[in-house]
Amino acid sequence: RSLKELAAAKAVFVAAEKGVSWAILVLHVDDGLLLGSDQDVRFQRLKEQINGLFRIKEWKTVPLTFLGVNLEKQGDTWVDDMSAYIKAIKIPEIQKKKEDIPLDAQELTAFRQLVMRLRWPAQLAAPQLLYEVSLLAQKVSKATHKDFKDALALHAKFLTEVDEGRAALKYPRMNGVPYLVTYFDASLGREPEGRSQLGAIHFLTDEGVIHGPRPAAVVEFTTTKSTRVVRSSMAAESCSLSVAVDRHMYARLILDMMLRGTYEVKPTWRTDCQVRGGLVTDAKSLYDHMSTTGQIPQERQTMLDLLAAKSLLEQEAFWLFWVPTHRQYADVLTKKMKDLLWMEFIQTGTISLRETPAEKALEEHRKRLRQGQRQRRKTKFKAAAAATNS
Repeated sequence: RSLKELAAAKAVFVAAEKGVSWAILVLHVDDGLLLGSDQDVRFQRLKEQINGLFRIKEWKTVPLTFLGVNLEKQGDTWVDDMSAYIKAIKIPEIQKKKEDIPLDAQELTAFRQLVMRLRWPAQLAAPQLLYEVSLLAQKVSKATHKDFKDALALHAKFLTEVDEGRAALKYPRMNGVPYLVTYFDASLGREPEGRSQLGAIHFLTDEGVIHGPRPAAVVEFTTTKSTRVVRSSMAAESCSLSVAVDRHMYARLILDMMLRGTYEVKPTWRTDCQVRGGLVTDAKSLYDHMSTTGQIPQERQTMLDLLAAKSLLEQEAFWLFWVPTHRQYADVLTKKMKDLLWMEFIQTGTISLRETPAEKALEEHRKRLRQGQRQRRKTKFKAAAAATNS
């Protein structure tokens, strides 16, 4: 009776008292994860009630392995480690042929199995490699021997990440007021069919992140192709913003319920949610448009994406921040690159939304360069127009 199912997340149950949760139960098929303190009498009684209602095969405690994830506790930090899973991935052997030759049915099955085995750790613990896995996954029906070669090279990258300690995610204790930070990004002109690759990564930290570095934990990360054709960088970034806002608000709702207990989800839940948060972009034009009154884009869907997000921003449902590209954590989710920023996060375990004086000076320099480029284009356009008229 103490546990109540979340209306916004089925199979997740929370027990709370006076707006503070003391137990969380998450079910997955015939397994479950029960969180609480063994020192709490209410929690001990809850376990006894569950034992009385169900035949529990075995109560496991950490460290344990579930679906390839090794879960352990290091001091006050929880760790999800997929190193053992990655090392156990078996490489299928196929006959070497020219790179442009399509894989036959048997080879295609082997390729598909390898990609799916790589996708699992990428989705759970290795955002720095998820984009490359996503590219291969989009070719599972028409892969060539070059694609298979690329999959082997990617597997080698996974092993390197294991050796260098980047195949695990850490969840440190949070002492401040919870705050969700979502970095989002988009690529343009890199994907086939005029689509854009959209990426987002969500960190749980505390409100101190607005003023400087704070401990953070990755809640979720995604990369996906846009569902529609985009024809400009503003359209691509706006599409990414729209998707990121929806996921950001949903994640905050779930976090709020897990911390406070279940409650009725009213039409005003976006502004009522006690867990606050912000979105982060490296697109200065998008940030300027959202922060000030600018020219409305001509593309209808882009206009709708911006207006919907801006309405929530003006209601203070979320905050919007700008960072330079070298501090955009979602960048690696939209393109193939060596992610130095992620390497730094693995080492420090912190993120920050505050711009340093050096970063501010660099951006001012880049702003002057952009203004100069725009002015030169205008001058060149006017000269060309004058020559045509004459």
